Amino acid sequence: MVKRSTVKTLFLIMLSFTLSGTLFGQATFNWSGSGDGTDWTDASNWSYQSGSDANSNGYPDGGDHAVFAGGTAPSGNITGVPTSARVGDFTINGASYTITMGSEIRIDGNMSIVTGGLTMNGNRMIVFGNYSQTGGTVSMGTSTGHRFYGSFSQTGGSFNANSSRIQMRSSMTIGGTANFIDGF
Repeated sequence: MVKRSTVKTLFLIMLSFTLSGTLFGQATFNWSGSGDGTDWTDASNWSYQSGSDANSNGYPDGGDHAVFAGGTAPSGNITGVPTSARVGDFTINGASYTITMGSEIRIDGNMSIVTGGLTMNGNRMIVFGNYSQTGGTVSMGTSTGHRFYGSFSQTGGSFNANSSRIQMRSSMTIGGTANFIDGF
């Protein structure tokens, strides 16, 4: 029979590992395009900003925050997204990008489109946090189905589902232009 104190100790150890990965394992990376200018997994294309790069690979994955901001970062096509890519938060502000995925991209945190644009090509995108679009243009490429589990708020700009199947699992607010061809 396992002693109660042993079970409690094991639980506390597992909890500390879980919290340390969640609280301290998140880095913020800004897209710079300084490497080859297109490959997601080329660390030279990213500028480390803060936090801890838990995988020490120099690009956003796991719970990391991927930021695509205008100014010095060039707009363009981003390829080489890893199979079953996963990030924490995802933000576009001020530039336009086309992201081509070989597999799905999973956003465990929030997705924000402030200004600029995003075209998603390839497989599906799954957003577990909230989606917020206050400007810019979003165009979803054909896919097996994009999913939004948190609230979906589009108060500005335009959102075009094209022929993608979109699944909304929570509340939805539309204040800009939205086009859902296939419906839900």
